[in-house]
Amino acid sequence: MECLGGVAAVSDLCAQITKEREARRKRDQKIVAVWDAGQSYAAIGRAF
Repeated sequence: MECLGGVAAVSDLCAQITKEREARRKRDQKIVAVWDAGQSYAAIGRAF
């Protein structure tokens, strides 16, 4: 879903949300890679 805007504050908020979602997506990809490599939940928790 894309942000609807026009107002600068709304646009800035949408940009911040998008940035945070991208950061979470990247973190989640790293977690999956570590899990696929055979690491335990405890090791994943320590890494992130």
